[in-house]
Amino acid sequence: MKKPARASLPDGQRHTSERTTVSPQILPSTSGASPFDAIKRTRPDGTEYWSARGLMEAEKYSRWEKFKTGLSRAMTTARNQGHHVEDHFPRSVQKVAIGSGATRDREDYHLSRFAAYLVAMNGDPNMPEVAAAQAYFAVRTREAETTRPALTDDEIVAQALAITTHRVRELESVVEDLKPDARAWRQLADADGNYGVGDAAKILSQDAGISVGRNRLFTLMEDAKWIYRRKGPRGGWCAYQTQVECGRLHERPATPFLNRKTGEYELPAPTIRITVKGVADLHAKLSGGQLAIGGVA
Repeated sequence: MKKPARASLPDGQRHTSERTTVSPQILPSTSGASPFDAIKRTRPDGTEYWSARGLMEAEKYSRWEKFKTGLSRAMTTARNQGHHVEDHFPRSVQKVAIGSGATRDREDYHLSRFAAYLVAMNGDPNMPEVAAAQAYFAVRTREAETTRPALTDDEIVAQALAITTHRVRELESVVEDLKPDARAWRQLADADGNYGVGDAAKILSQDAGISVGRNRLFTLMEDAKWIYRRKGPRGGWCAYQTQVECGRLHERPATPFLNRKTGEYELPAPTIRITVKGVADLHAKLSGGQLAIGGVA
């Protein structure tokens, strides 16, 4: 019996017997009409990413080496803007079958939305699929900054209960220490319950023993290793990930824009916000003399 003829492939591609081993806990998303929605993956903790290999195929690159040129430029762009490359471009190694039960390692990267956006922007714009990727990730990056994912009713109730309980406990502690006017808290807090650095300075200065302004508070947080100045021509402040994870600081993402001089998309520094826990910790450090105000400990 004759074997069925193999379908022809475009120039530059060839048949292969390799099979990628995919973790059963991480599956491609099938929602949305865009091919870039279809290759989006979700981790067990709910965070999303795009496989660099999957993005290469969606953009119709025939060789990994050619695709990796744009990937490397994207990493350089992120690094020059002061981002930690490892946070947005974590490297992954896949096991692929090569026949007779043997396998070999294959390099891949798990790209955050921001990383995938930079990869698309550093791709070959003459390729229609790359141009489509640029449009897709530009729109999705903007949507992510202005919208929040839909939650089920149970998730909304659970989150509201957890947030309310946690916030009440923190507010009770802060109110006891700072004793601010309740109306001032409501006026200065945003919808998420965190504060701009200038507003946090006003709250802290309600303590008769503390007098600190916005710029001085930035300096104090830098000295305490809560924040650091981002490298690059635009500079700006960024929070250390440890301070975000422990609940002291929150970063509000900035909107990407096209630098018409360089022709590259840039992402300004995020806006630093101080949480209720962060205000309480700063008050404890300032009132306890752990941080210097005006050069005096």
